[in-house]
Amino acid sequence: MSFHISTPITIGGAAVGGMRLSHLLYCGIFNGDIKNFNDPAFTMPNGGSTLQDTANDTSGRWAADGVPIRLVGRLDKAGETDIFTRALTAQCTGLVATNRYTQHAETLPYSSNSGVNFSAERSDTGLRPSGGIAAGTFNLVGREYFDVPTNSIRVSTNSASWAPSSYPAGSFGSGRYLVTLGSNGVLAAITFAPDYMLGNATLNGKIGYISSAYIANSPSGSPGLHAAALRTGATTGLFHMPLASSAVLAMGTITPPQSSSPLTGAYDVGDTRKNRNGMTVDRADPYSWYDVLYPTPTTGLAQPADGYPITGTTQFLGYRCYSQRNREHIVNLLGWETGAITHDWRNFDHTGEIQAIPGASNIGNLPAGWAHAITETFLTNSSETSGGTTLGSRNLWIQSTPLPGGGANATCTIGMGM
Repeated sequence: MSFHISTPITIGGAAVGGMRLSHLLYCGIFNGDIKNFNDPAFTMPNGGSTLQDTANDTSGRWAADGVPIRLVGRLDKAGETDIFTRALTAQCTGLVATNRYTQHAETLPYSSNSGVNFSAERSDTGLRPSGGIAAGTFNLVGREYFDVPTNSIRVSTNSASWAPSSYPAGSFGSGRYLVTLGSNGVLAAITFAPDYMLGNATLNGKIGYISSAYIANSPSGSPGLHAAALRTGATTGLFHMPLASSAVLAMGTITPPQSSSPLTGAYDVGDTRKNRNGMTVDRADPYSWYDVLYPTPTTGLAQPADGYPITGTTQFLGYRCYSQRNREHIVNLLGWETGAITHDWRNFDHTGEIQAIPGASNIGNLPAGWAHAITETFLTNSSETSGGTTLGSRNLWIQSTPLPGGGANATCTIGMGM
């Protein structure tokens, strides 16, 4: 049996999924409130029909047992968990009766009094007493983990016998996560052969979170891992798949620092937004580039106005001044991404590859406004002027140390700046 998907999606010839999940659905699922795929909440978003496989299943079995939902998450501390919990903190508060995600963290919601303890499986896990900051204090983690080397589900060594289980109870999921190490573990756990007996059927029913590089259409992805289409906005908005273009769309609704428009990214000193320290955003301040993306726990990329609603960024920290050779490499690295550099040292044009290679791996190129702001600030001696200040005169652009006989910035000292 397989789920009936009313709007299946194929990308690049690969069937990537398309089960539609509204805010209400995925907030209910990952808070442990919606516990079976036969829940009526799935019907409206998915074309007005249930997920029952009408060719291979019976309506009686589906109504009685359905497929219990089994959550899969990370045992180790992970940036993916931080992105995931940041989104659920912002998007589920006020939408479900009790949102168990109260802050973003690299560890799922967990209570050290739950009896769950994975210290034997991973010494630095957050799922242990005194394990550090978790995304909430209500425990959403079961005592079992998926062991990749043996391809099996095991009970954690140090968990107490009374600790909650991740296994379903009859036709209802436990609302607790089966955890595992790394993205490869999440992939293996979700695509693991059906192993839960209910009546005369053996069921899988696992759902979790993972980088889009692992879904069916990516070079490193699995043909067996399908993605859900998530809705932007609690009650309105389009359903988006986890594609590079959807992530770019989400980030593209946010204005770069010291800019007045997300579309152009042009230099504007009239930007009055604040960074985490309460200071007006400034392109010379590294925090400002991050804080406009995540200004509060419930805005920005935590709850984007458009695009895929669970999107994160990778930050780059560098300097304004390098030796000449290192400057060339750093500028090229950033220039390929922003589109400021399209030719290599032999003057070969790689424009098509610049767009194609990241896209094929579900990696998003920067939105046009962000690419412009980064190029003008860090890659060129910009002539953009605002409030009587020329951007290039601020010396934020990446320069190189003096060469023998001159030819570089005489005031440039290696390690200076950002």
